[in-house]
Amino acid sequence: MDTEEKSMARENKLKKASLGTRFMIGIAVIYLLFGLAMLFVPQFQERYIIYIAGLIFLICGVIMIVKYFMAASYNDLGNYGFSGGVLCILLGICLLVRTQQIAGYLPLFLGVCILLTAVIKLQNAVDLKSLRNGAWLLFLIIALAFLAAAILVILNPDGKVLQHREVLYYILIADGTVSIISPIYLMFAIRAGKRAKHSNRRENGKETDSVETEKYITEESGDKEKAEVSEQKKEEKKHTDTVSKGKIWKKSAKKHASEKEDDWYYDEEDSVPSVTEKHTDEKDTIDHISEEILGFFEDEDK
Repeated sequence: MDTEEKSMARENKLKKASLGTRFMIGIAVIYLLFGLAMLFVPQFQERYIIYIAGLIFLICGVIMIVKYFMAASYNDLGNYGFSGGVLCILLGICLLVRTQQIAGYLPLFLGVCILLTAVIKLQNAVDLKSLRNGAWLLFLIIALAFLAAAILVILNPDGKVLQHREVLYYILIADGTVSIISPIYLMFAIRAGKRAKHSNRRENGKETDSVETEKYITEESGDKEKAEVSEQKKEEKKHTDTVSKGKIWKKSAKKHASEKEDDWYYDEEDSVPSVTEKHTDEKDTIDHISEEILGFFEDEDK
């Protein structure tokens, strides 16, 4: 269950990330089209931008509310899809109702839009820096340049922005182009980072396996040596026990022979054995008994 829940959470996270990337690319395309239309289509008026923006806000708001209930997002803590949808619908209605009045503040409206996308570009640059991508500095400089341009458009010092509206449209085209490239490049950088981590883990796993194999071989050879030494010690112990038992029985045989010597009696008719014959018989008896005892214990050990 834990594995299934983790996989589902990972899939939801990827879906949200891809949805956010698509949304940003969609906004960038709108910026690009608006800028090109204002520069190269004379019939296209500024109020058309307000109309289109109002319709986009309405559509996005409806989609967010429907998705909130269809996906049962009310079960997720911190999900404000319904509130965001309502806010988008209200903004769309305001833009459609007050189109003429808002058209007079179009540079301010476009400046706020450029500011929002510039902040997102700044985050993309920070993400690239965290991924140790070499292009992070370039994207950081571009993001800071768009931030400065957006602030100038919003503040409108001495009314110069209204006098040079064509420059604003060029900025809008450039912003749209960079806003398309930036998330796509970040997406490929993240995938490249994941592949590099995966390959590093595989290499580390191979090294760990080789170390463990060498360790196992060393331990196995050590166990064999220990077993051989133990077997050798057992054999030596058996031999020592056999020898010691033989010595003990040899002593007992000598004792038995000496007791037999004490009980020695002679008939008058028997000839008295000499001292040499007596010792020879004693020695033969002891050796014979010792050989029999040693043979017995050797057969028992086998």
